[in-house]
Amino acid sequence: MSDFTDLANAEEPTVGIASSPAFFTVSIFKLGLMYIVTFGLYGPYWLYQNWRVYKQYSGSPIWPLPRTVFATIYLPCLFYKIDETFKAQGRGAMPYWAAYAFLLMLISISPLVIGFFIGLYQALTNGSPQLGPLLIIILSTVPLMLQSLVLCRVQSFINTLNENVDGSDNSSFSVWNWLWMAIGVVCWWTWMYASLNPEYVRL
Repeated sequence: MSDFTDLANAEEPTVGIASSPAFFTVSIFKLGLMYIVTFGLYGPYWLYQNWRVYKQYSGSPIWPLPRTVFATIYLPCLFYKIDETFKAQGRGAMPYWAAYAFLLMLISISPLVIGFFIGLYQALTNGSPQLGPLLIIILSTVPLMLQSLVLCRVQSFINTLNENVDGSDNSSFSVWNWLWMAIGVVCWWTWMYASLNPEYVRL
């Protein structure tokens, strides 16, 4: 079945080799840390790896890259397949998979909603009083933290499904991981400095 008709029909996954992981294994600590430190950029990598591993496991003719690019469309499909793979193996399920997908999508648009209401508030008050920079930072970072928590919860199911509960098969940090986090730290510092010192920022 093609990648596009797969989305519409959400067919049940093909059970792969028992010793083969069905989805991407990573420790909860590593996933949470990488996601937060890299400003959420680890998320697309996590999605791509899940689709890539699932393609190898199931033999389905899916395209991991488009499913990563159009994550908003395919995220429920991924969580559905995690749940169905549990059931196909007779090992239970991933309860509330649809709620997890909906929550992640809702959180992903929350910065836009927050920004809209901040702009509306400032417009109605003629820009005074100004929202404090610390409050703006908090309102901007909380969605990232919440997304991390949801992803870690989903990952706990994936690791259980892969029979690697602690994610020890992928718990160490590679050189690329450290480099990626170093770039993320610079981005965090730059963004927080610009937020706390807007008078020094000039376009």
